[in-house]
Amino acid sequence: MDKKTYIIIGTLLLIIILIFFFVFWGKEEDPLPVDPEKETFLEERKKELAEIKDKDFYEDNIIKHLGWSEEELKEVHGLPDRVTPHYREGEEFYYEDLNASFLFTGDDGFVNNIYLYPGAEILDIEVGMTFDEIEEVLGEPRFRGFDEMEEKYMMVYFLGDATEGLGELELYIAAEGENAPTERIDVLWKEYWSIVD
Repeated sequence: MDKKTYIIIGTLLLIIILIFFFVFWGKEEDPLPVDPEKETFLEERKKELAEIKDKDFYEDNIIKHLGWSEEELKEVHGLPDRVTPHYREGEEFYYEDLNASFLFTGDDGFVNNIYLYPGAEILDIEVGMTFDEIEEVLGEPRFRGFDEMEEKYMMVYFLGDATEGLGELELYIAAEGENAPTERIDVLWKEYWSIVD
């Protein structure tokens, strides 16, 4: 083949490569359609987050994690020591140094609930204190008694404004016995659970 044939073949190959590039790589993929119901849910969640962040209790070192994304949590605390699926939905990220698990759900990707274990501190109380010691710090609970479903003793505090008779946040505190050290405190975002139930 002569030089002119090589130039023509090379030019044709270059044109084919450019066409291929513009057709397949230059084309932006259509974004997945957003479910309008989910979009409305996410907008409501963002509004709730803005409201809850204005509350005094949000300044607590543990409660302030509500509404954080996975990226924010990892940026501040690093990779979790353990990630486990939650029985209802989503995943729990456990951090040993905080003695805490943070629940993320598939609906919005925010921390919705926090589970605290012995040694963890919240609102000037610590998991491991007795109900009487906690009551001295936080005052009279909304409920204190035996939880038949969990088969444990519990006390419940509501924080924030009432939503359908419940607080914006619920502290669910559990112990094996009425005078036993507490073994867990759950920080439950009641607004969230009323939406998914």
